Amino acid sequence: MRVLKYRDKEELLEALEELEGNEEEIYISLRPTKEITEEILERTEALETLKCPESLYYQVGKEVEQKLQERGVKLQPGEFTPGRPRKYSEEEIERMIELREKGNSVKEISQQMDVPVRTIYFYLNKRQG
Repeated sequence: MRVLKYRDKEELLEALEELEGNEEEIYISLRPTKEITEEILERTEALETLKCPESLYYQVGKEVEQKLQERGVKLQPGEFTPGRPRKYSEEEIERMIELREKGNSVKEISQQMDVPVRTIYFYLNKRQG
C-alpha cells in the first residue's frame, strides 16, 4: 500500500506526480475531493482501492464515489495507523492490569514481567481515562 500523508491539497497533488502508476492500493490522509480523485485516477492504471481516514470517508461526495465506481476502484475507510508499533501485546497489557487489580505493586509487576515501571503506569492510567 502506498501511503500519502500530507497536510494540504497542494502538497498531496505534488506527491501524486511521483506515482509510478502501478499502485494497487493508496491511502491518502485528506478527503478525496473531485480534483484529488481525478489526479489519482489519471496517474494510476492498476489502482483497485483508495483509502482515507474513516472520519473523512463519510464526507466523500457522490460525484467522487461515482467516478471511482466507473473505474472499478473501491473507496474504503483507512486502516493506516500512524506511530510506531506497540512493544507490548494486548495480552501483556491485560496481565499488567490484572496483576495490579490483584494487589501487586507496580514495582512487583515490573520485576515479574520485565517491563519498566513508567510503562506500567502509562497503561494503568490509559485504561482509567
